[in-house]
Amino acid sequence: LSLDIRSAALRTFLTPEIRRGLGIFLTPGDVVRMMVEVLDPKPAESVLDPACGSGTFLLEAIRHATESRTSRTPVVTGVDKNPRMLLLAELNLGHGWNATFRRACADSLRLPEAAGSPAPFPFEPDCADVVFTNPPFGVTVTRDAGIADRYRTGAALIDGGLDRAPSEILFLELCLRLLKPGGRLGIVLPRSVFTNDRLAPAREAVDAMGTLTHLVDLPPETFSATGAQTTTAAAFFRKHPRRRRARHVDVRVCRVSNVGFDLTGRHRRGN
Repeated sequence: LSLDIRSAALRTFLTPEIRRGLGIFLTPGDVVRMMVEVLDPKPAESVLDPACGSGTFLLEAIRHATESRTSRTPVVTGVDKNPRMLLLAELNLGHGWNATFRRACADSLRLPEAAGSPAPFPFEPDCADVVFTNPPFGVTVTRDAGIADRYRTGAALIDGGLDRAPSEILFLELCLRLLKPGGRLGIVLPRSVFTNDRLAPAREAVDAMGTLTHLVDLPPETFSATGAQTTTAAAFFRKHPRRRRARHVDVRVCRVSNVGFDLTGRHRRGN
């Protein structure tokens, strides 16, 4: 089946109400393609998505890498806590593609430092060349969940007086941890991650790990058709090399005014 048909099946069997309850907001194809083109993963590079959903980012990364007509087989890794989503990822990636798909059904935020439990595959600090992800939105991790204080960002927010941390902040740090030094990250985040004053301590913790290189500010309708009301941005980071040098950083910013559809999901000219 074509990817379009499988995407339609996903929208049918996982209704917007179910997806909202799980924090799942499907990334539009044009946004996925743009993010993959920016980071330009090569066949020899390992690609990981710690909240892979139906595998859209990984599938596009495989397509992009195999366009180089090399004999090297790309290796992609996906983790998702929802078994239904992981099954869809397996259907998308596990058949008919010249790639190796490693997968696990697990909560990524708990995996790296789970006491005494080895990761099912290389899912540990410094294990990936490129990371793509659209983490769950609108999900908060409370102080008593035993997760937030494993992360510098979560600890910084809790020490700053908050009793919970947005999961997308923790996922941002997780992705930077998983990257090799100098590795690249493309992540979809709510705009509030960059503008909310209460999240400033977490941003400082992120800055100690990696550099924001590009920011694509997306219009409100980008995710509205999938049930999200959050204004988002596609952010690109590079993990600091092992020996960090003090240097001036230029961040390229693009503000998109039209993603090809309106707030109701109807086609709009001039994408």
